Amino acid sequence: MRRFIVGTLAIIGAITLFLLLSLGWSLYRLSSPSLPASSSESPIVLKLTLGNQKLPEQPHSRGLMSLIEGTPLSVYSMVTALNHAATDKNVKGILLTIEGNALNIATIQEIREALKAFKATGKFIYTYTDTFGEISNGTKNYYLASASSKIWMMPMGTLNLIGISLEVPFAKKALEDFKIRPQLGRREEYKSMPESATESDFSAPYKENTQRILDTLISQIVADIATDRSLTAEEVRNVLNTAPHLPEKAIAAKMVDELGYMDQVKDAIEKLTDKKPNYVPFDSYATHTSNPSSKGNKVAIIYAEGTIAKGKAQWNPLSDEFAMDASEIAKSIRTAAEDSSIKAIILRVDSGGGNPFASELIGREMDLAKSKKPTIASLSNYAASGGYWIVCNAHKIVAQPSTLTGSIGVFAGKFVTEGFWENYGVHWGELHNGDNSAIWSTGQNYSENGRKKLEDYLDQIYGIFLKKVATGRNLSLEKVRLIAKGQVWNGVEAKENGLVDALGGLTTAIEMAKKEAGLANDPSVTIVHFPVEKTILAMLLDRGRDGEAHALSRYPTFRQALQKLDGIFAKPQIELKMNDKILETLNQ
Repeated sequence: MRRFIVGTLAIIGAITLFLLLSLGWSLYRLSSPSLPASSSESPIVLKLTLGNQKLPEQPHSRGLMSLIEGTPLSVYSMVTALNHAATDKNVKGILLTIEGNALNIATIQEIREALKAFKATGKFIYTYTDTFGEISNGTKNYYLASASSKIWMMPMGTLNLIGISLEVPFAKKALEDFKIRPQLGRREEYKSMPESATESDFSAPYKENTQRILDTLISQIVADIATDRSLTAEEVRNVLNTAPHLPEKAIAAKMVDELGYMDQVKDAIEKLTDKKPNYVPFDSYATHTSNPSSKGNKVAIIYAEGTIAKGKAQWNPLSDEFAMDASEIAKSIRTAAEDSSIKAIILRVDSGGGNPFASELIGREMDLAKSKKPTIASLSNYAASGGYWIVCNAHKIVAQPSTLTGSIGVFAGKFVTEGFWENYGVHWGELHNGDNSAIWSTGQNYSENGRKKLEDYLDQIYGIFLKKVATGRNLSLEKVRLIAKGQVWNGVEAKENGLVDALGGLTTAIEMAKKEAGLANDPSVTIVHFPVEKTILAMLLDRGRDGEAHALSRYPTFRQALQKLDGIFAKPQIELKMNDKILETLNQ
């Protein structure tokens, strides 16, 4: 009886919660500003703010906060909305405000591509910022702004177009002081991840590879800015090498068009349009222009974002990093491959790598999908190490010029902490019953035989990786060995080395997928997204990683009721690892 009463109260409470959430969502949607129609009285100008936060590849639910703040823009929704706005006769221009420095370079290139396509239709883009770097690096901010028609900066702002720098901590001495011994192996000399623990400074291969990355990235930025601002590359280099610059110098160097404030920018836009425009928030416009159809031919985009791991996908709020669930990505590929209405698959990757076994789960499903329909890989900021493992067998690979990819290699090992614990009077006793049962113990060094086992393991994983790339990219094993060794390449270099087929972003990948599927001239193709976003009810029903059901779902009757409601309210949603320090630096 007690169980029945508790179950009944739980059902009543959960249904009440669900109704409140539904009411809140409905009120939120009703309060969202509708998209005004343009007229001769009031042209539409889109208000877009960028730089204050990263753009996810696919929006991830933020639980109840999504009811209050809505779903954040993703790279896909932003590019799609910009492409739509370019052909929307009601939209006359964009007012772009740049704040913060959170966007990655490849994401900026993706947005720049869409902004320039918008501008090419004869529409304007006015960009405003308080400053390009506030006692900080403003290179990425300015790179984004340079795609606009006109750049405005606050009269007290500065132009911190200073290039890219990299600072790497080497903890060898600190670990020695703490009596912690790194016992690591790698394949091969360019696989630099372990060096922060084993070296006191850059090794020659690490320095060479990283300096080349920095130099090629800044060359891309300089060349694009020079083109956008009608300057020579030498002129832009001179500005960069003598920065930071005060406002007057920024104007004189033709890097900024006007000094002023936001109200003055709006006055200038009003003069340009001859009427006071309707300013429409870009996220509202993106929401109103994304109405996927569930009929007809489809192309699936499957998002593999973050560290490749086994287990439930997780977001770390402290590091603002996401770890994907390899099983979920593999399942999404399998579902798309088996769906006859889906004619092509795009695997969108933004990952510096992760677990090799988790990577192979995804790679295997890509192998199987490839035998059924076209598979295209679209590389975002990173598709390195394990991130390249999962795409190397796709029919075609598309990357941005600045995408960091390759890093074909592997590392493994352990940190021996016996001396650390003994410093504090802690001794770990040990019993074992096999010659190698303590091989992975952090209480002792590898024995000679144990070290050989580690090296054999590294050789096996590395050998499999090399063969996968050679087979997937139709390259000789000798060629792959030359470009592997843990070396990181940008998109341009990767294309030259045969690791990538074309340069571009999601738009390029979608057009390529349609062409490969024989749908190049079909304007009705629908884009569907995987993994499918879970509804709030699905989250209530979800089982935790330890297999224990959510408390509310322990009651079968209640669970069945929730599942029916979820079906009604669900929206159809049409250490193989690169050096983390490089990723962090390019995120700054």
